[in-house]
Amino acid sequence: MKRAKLLKGTGIYLNEDLTKTNSEVLASLRLKEPLIVERAWSRDGKLFVRYRGHDRIELVSSDKYRLWPAKPWPNRNQVTPEKNKRLQSFRWRQLETCQQKINIK
Repeated sequence: MKRAKLLKGTGIYLNEDLTKTNSEVLASLRLKEPLIVERAWSRDGKLFVRYRGHDRIELVSSDKYRLWPAKPWPNRNQVTPEKNKRLQSFRWRQLETCQQKINIK
């Protein structure tokens, strides 16, 4: 784990075995408030978060462990910045495919 930074950019990832509580809180951080949370990760069993618009990284404290899992899950139709990027990319691929089909005929 100490040399995990050497794998950055290689496409290889290390996953930690988290407790059930930690994995629920981490999933909640990542998925429930995507407009607020820029990035969330774990290291050595501790959870860290970076909020959008802030440069500082925060250690998730135990009092927030109750807060995040209690938040409601987002609506499936809610468009997040990441989902918006994927949709735009998908639409461009569809457009390119249609153009290729037209040029072939």
